[in-house]
Amino acid sequence: MEVRVSFDNREVAFLIYGTNYYSLARHAAFVAFGVCPILFHYAVEMFLKAIIIASQPNMSASELNTKLRGYGHALGRMWTNIKLLAPHRKLERLDRTIGRLDQVEFCRYPEVESPVVIGWHWDHRRDAPFVQHNDGLQHVFVSVDEVDELVFVLWQVFGLPIGTAIRGWDSSTSGLVTQAYEHLNRFPIPSEPPTHW
Repeated sequence: MEVRVSFDNREVAFLIYGTNYYSLARHAAFVAFGVCPILFHYAVEMFLKAIIIASQPNMSASELNTKLRGYGHALGRMWTNIKLLAPHRKLERLDRTIGRLDQVEFCRYPEVESPVVIGWHWDHRRDAPFVQHNDGLQHVFVSVDEVDELVFVLWQVFGLPIGTAIRGWDSSTSGLVTQAYEHLNRFPIPSEPPTHW
């Protein structure tokens, strides 16, 4: 079941920031910057909040702000509510990706006595093995390919206009946003609206 959500000006900032974070995260992964998973978390958070806003057309701006602040940065809570909007097997399959990204939030402010190390890999196999470490630290890994799939599925199921946002930024970045999106990404830049509509 796909749900058509109407995107308008109320969530445009979330779409723009999400696209910026997403493009920066993909570039950061390519050049091996350690903040890459944190940027992916921010991107997905912005995209999920855009969907939540678009799904509440009758809610006032004040009510929406209160609702969004109530979620904080907890992707799992947002994800649970978004899946209620559209119970879909494609969404269920991405629970693990959301869970890993949610763990990344706890790495933003490392604790001195028990630091958490974050990392990523590009492998597109859903059960790709992660490198095992015996250093006594907690390691959280994010799959770039799984995040790419998540973003693509949000477009497929909800019509999240990620392609429009990417093409909009390309005009001022000489195509760099498209390059960041397309590098090692097996999912094409979405066209709007999704072809199944």
